[in-house]
Amino acid sequence: MTWITGYGCTTAAGDGIAPFWRGLEQGTDHSHAISLNRVFWPHAAGAIPAVKAYTRPHAEISQRESLLGDLLRSWKEARSGLTIDGKIGVILASTKGFIDDVIWTSTQAPKQDTLMPLLEDFVAKTGLKTAKTAGVSNACASTLAACFLAQTWLEKQNFDHVIVLAADSVGAFVIKGFQALRVITPDQTRPFDGARSGFFLGEATAALVLSAKPQGRRVRLAGMGLDAEGFAVTKPSQSGESLRRAAALALKGHKSPDFIVAHGTGTPANDSTEDHVFHQLFSAPSPWITGTKWSVGHTLAVSGALDLIAGCEALRHQRLFALANTQALDSSFQGRYVTTEMTAAHPQTHPWTRFLITSLGFGGLHAALLLESGRE
Repeated sequence: MTWITGYGCTTAAGDGIAPFWRGLEQGTDHSHAISLNRVFWPHAAGAIPAVKAYTRPHAEISQRESLLGDLLRSWKEARSGLTIDGKIGVILASTKGFIDDVIWTSTQAPKQDTLMPLLEDFVAKTGLKTAKTAGVSNACASTLAACFLAQTWLEKQNFDHVIVLAADSVGAFVIKGFQALRVITPDQTRPFDGARSGFFLGEATAALVLSAKPQGRRVRLAGMGLDAEGFAVTKPSQSGESLRRAAALALKGHKSPDFIVAHGTGTPANDSTEDHVFHQLFSAPSPWITGTKWSVGHTLAVSGALDLIAGCEALRHQRLFALANTQALDSSFQGRYVTTEMTAAHPQTHPWTRFLITSLGFGGLHAALLLESGRE
């Protein structure tokens, strides 16, 4: 068995799980106006107007340094109260790592990728004695892909613990890319809303401790599914067949989840695909469906880790959080979405024991993960 025994995070809500969870519960949208004349933005002062995003306060230090500092804070929270010994692995999930440190200042391709040096920094700072390390970059499905790899190490290579790290920040390279794709909303992140128009980017880090034996938070990784398709580089197929296959693998042999923490980007294509898949997988009424991006933004590779943490906290507190920005659900959707209006009219009273996470990634990798309340 694979257990989630510890987790920690930094988000636009602040350092730690508590402000992240509080924001979800209270319906707090942490987006704010940012100046694109940040240290990483390669333009003259005043040349680019302010936009909204979900960013964290940092001194004018390199992207590599800021990500490392946040990862160390996430790790401190994740390992609290745990005994981490035996055979240990560390996996870093990220889309671009510290790419803004090099892409605007060098005329040559970097000699090394912008993920592994960050992982090496982390191992050196923590003093962990690792048997194996790896970097995973599968776009926004990176964390779930890293969890799949971690489970393999635990179950087939006799690891005792695998630490899954996730880190991404809002830099010029990423902003420019998503602006070119026209998926940045001009107003608000509203997943599954009929008037949804995209998302704001967010930056975050997370640390997850996956263990072969239960301790600490004791949430069981019950099922996992990965699937790849070649439909398009930057969007899933309309049929959602690849995501459906991934979710079906995660659910195989298990009861339906009580709720789903969906990818929920607020883009027309992604949200439609997810709703279609959920309708295919579950008979009416479907599990309750919610998400986190309206509160802390689309944090790219970290989004799956934050969805996992949010779901685990919902199990711990026995409360679901709403899609607080979603005012009028898309009338064509058939899933049961957790809106503020719905929770006021229909309080959920039954116990929550299991949830599903879904992730869609550029390049066509889609993933799903099923977690259950801890039991041996």
